[in-house]
Amino acid sequence: MQRMSSITASKKIIVWQYHWIFELSLAHELKIDLFPDCEVRNPSQFHLYSNNDINIVIYAFFFFEGSSDPKEDFSWADTVIHYCNEIIVGPWKDYKKRITASFNNSKTTTIASGHRNCYDHPEDEAYLDLLHFFNTLTDHCNIEESALPKHKEKQFDVLLGTAKIHRVLILEKLLEHKIEDYCLINMTRDIHDNSYNNSRYNYRSDSMDRYEDPAVITQTQVPGMGSMTAIKGMRNGHNLSQSIPDEIYKNCWYSVVAETNPEFSTFFTEKTAKCLMSKRLFVFFGSKGQLAKLHEHGYKTFGTVIDESYDNIEDPTERWTAGVRQMLKLMEKDPLVVYQELRSVLEHNQRLILDQTARLKKIKDFINHACLKKYINNAEK
Repeated sequence: MQRMSSITASKKIIVWQYHWIFELSLAHELKIDLFPDCEVRNPSQFHLYSNNDINIVIYAFFFFEGSSDPKEDFSWADTVIHYCNEIIVGPWKDYKKRITASFNNSKTTTIASGHRNCYDHPEDEAYLDLLHFFNTLTDHCNIEESALPKHKEKQFDVLLGTAKIHRVLILEKLLEHKIEDYCLINMTRDIHDNSYNNSRYNYRSDSMDRYEDPAVITQTQVPGMGSMTAIKGMRNGHNLSQSIPDEIYKNCWYSVVAETNPEFSTFFTEKTAKCLMSKRLFVFFGSKGQLAKLHEHGYKTFGTVIDESYDNIEDPTERWTAGVRQMLKLMEKDPLVVYQELRSVLEHNQRLILDQTARLKKIKDFINHACLKKYINNAEK
C-alpha cells in the first residue's frame, strides 16, 4: 500500500476513536495497522485538534429499530466511520439519512457485520462483511478436537433460542414429522414480541440437561435472557454467544442453524460460526441467498450430500420447509459416510474461520480505499 505520510510535512491524519472496538484491539494484538500512517486519539485529547489535519472519527453504535440515536456534532470531521458489530438496517437512503442526522455530517462511511434491506448500498461507502461474531468466537473459544465416534445419541441439535417465525416453523415441522425424539431442541418464548410471548413457545427436550453445560442449564430456560449475558462457571468463562456446546456436538451428528434475521439479511452470528469452527454439517434457516453469501466469504457448504437449492427459494415458508426436508434426507444417510465425504469441506471451513488476519486485512483494504485515499485526495485539491 502506498504510504500516506508524504502528503505534506505539516498535515497529519488523525483518527478520533470514540469507543473501544474489538477489531481494533485484535488488529493491534496481531500487529496489523488498520489505519497506517495515522495518529489515533481519543476524545480526551481533543485540545490537540487542528483543522489543518485530516480528521477521521470512528464511532460505534447499533442503529436498530427503535433505538435512541446519538446526537453528536462531528461537522468538524472530514469523515465519520460508523462502526457496528451487528447490522445496519435499510433501505440505504433511510439509514444514510439517520446517521447523517446523528453525526451532523453527511461524509460518512460504514463498517458493519451485515445488513437488512440495504442491498443498494454503495460499495465505496459501506463495508458490511466485518463478521464480528466470527472474530470474537475464534478469539474466545478453544476447539475440542476428537475422533469421530461410531455412534451418537441424536441426529440434530436444534438450539433455537428465542421464538421467531422461522424457529417456530422448524419446531412445528419436527413435531409434525414426529422426529423430535431424534433431536435436542430448546426454544423459549419471546417476552418482547406479543406474537410469540406465550408458554406454548417454550420447548425443551427432556434429555437436554444431560448434555448442556451445567452452568447454563437454568439460564437457557429463562425467556428474554440474552445470549451475551455473562454466566459464571461456564467452561470457557464467557457467555452463550462465546461458548461452543461441546457435549451437545459430541452427541448430535448435525446442527440446525436458525439465524437471527430470517428475511432480507446478510448478517451471520455465532450460530453459524460455531458450526464452521467445529467442523459441523448444518442445515441453514435464514434469509434467501445467505448460503450464497457465505460462499462469497469463501466458505463451502454441503451441496454434495443435500439439496441446497432451498437457499434460492423466494417464499420464506417454502424455503424453511425445504430446509426441513433436507434434515429428513440427512437422517436417512449413514453419518459416518457423510462426514467422510465432507471431510475436506469441513476442514477448509475451520481453517478459514480461524484466519483472523485475512478478515482484518480486508477491513484494512476498505479503510485505505474508502477513507484514507478518498479524503486525502480531497484535502489535496
